[in-house]
Amino acid sequence: MRATSGEFYCVISGESGIKYWSFFPNKLTSVVSHFKIDEELTHILMRTHRLLGILEGTIRNLSDVEPFLRLGMFCESQKSCAIDGILSGMDGMFRYSAQTENDLAVCNYYILKELKKMPVTTEVLCDISQTLMAGATKKKYGSIRQSIFLMHPKFISGSVEYNPPPLEYIPELLKDLEHFIKNESSINILIKAAVVYYQFETIHPFECGNGRVGRILILLMLMNENVLCCPFLPIASSLLEEKPIINVEQVSKMLGIAYNTAAKNIGILQELGILEQSNNQSRYCQYHYERLLRIFQFL
Repeated sequence: MRATSGEFYCVISGESGIKYWSFFPNKLTSVVSHFKIDEELTHILMRTHRLLGILEGTIRNLSDVEPFLRLGMFCESQKSCAIDGILSGMDGMFRYSAQTENDLAVCNYYILKELKKMPVTTEVLCDISQTLMAGATKKKYGSIRQSIFLMHPKFISGSVEYNPPPLEYIPELLKDLEHFIKNESSINILIKAAVVYYQFETIHPFECGNGRVGRILILLMLMNENVLCCPFLPIASSLLEEKPIINVEQVSKMLGIAYNTAAKNIGILQELGILEQSNNQSRYCQYHYERLLRIFQFL
């Protein structure tokens, strides 16, 4: 998808003079024009719609479902925050005094259980960001970021790597996103929501909290299309199902690359401090992402 979703350009920051690579996503209408729905994808879509129908039927028809629904929403709030490295215990939600910033982040996400149908606009996304990030210290929230964002600010390799587009391009990209959501009706809503989520995260319009805003964006789109009657779908729970421990052979098979290439890339991630070796063996090495592993240990 890389060839059709956008292009990498070398950028020189006007603020600091730093030279880095940035990814400029294409307009979504041009991206989806390359989609081909094969038999496998058709089966996945049919199965997903069936499961969503079961979920909706349960929520709508099961008596006294509200307490279980709220508990499910709370668990999803915890896990959505955990994906972003924000860890909070069950008691943090109910601690009215001496709440930590992490506790507050989970509570903010849980407030969005009251999310209602509304058109998706840049202003709505800013409002969601404002709600999610309220009380965060040393962070600007509720408005589009006003500075460059580098994935690895302490290590500029000079190699072609993903960094979100410069801030001056964000308004136009969000305008295209809004137009696509409002006017594109020729593709399945699940594919549409997935593509919009990908594009939103690629744009990275806010200083922080983009992952949580993006997951709520999926819920809002599905509610607007009457796929969901309320903002509950365990997206974060599904994202956390896979265990965060890998080896070279798994990476090679998963990405369809040569074993030596996979080993080289894992080595680069180790040098960047992203991956760490999990065992002390010189052969059959296993690697993990410590930050993500802590999430599983906490949950």
